[in-house]
Amino acid sequence: MSTVIASCNAWETYYVPKRVDTLEEVPMGDEFILYDESSGKVHVLNKVATHIRGLADGTRSVGQIVDAIVETYAVDEATAEKDVKEILGKLSILNLIRLVV
Repeated sequence: MSTVIASCNAWETYYVPKRVDTLEEVPMGDEFILYDESSGKVHVLNKVATHIRGLADGTRSVGQIVDAIVETYAVDEATAEKDVKEILGKLSILNLIRLVV
């Protein structure tokens, strides 16, 4: 079962997001192109959104993803948590990730 969570405030640090793996993925410089053949939609993710989506493999919690972003980008935890939750919310709305329940 999967759930879409749009609001960044609704993402709890213990939730476990999982990327949708049925998309065609093409790296393009610092960005990543995702093509959803079923809907015909194309999505372009920046470097940070691509990294966060990559970490959303169904085994890491939101808190663990935040920790990885803090370590990789040398940002404070509060900023990382806000940004990660915001990006997860957007990715969820676009059906690029799901919440594993």
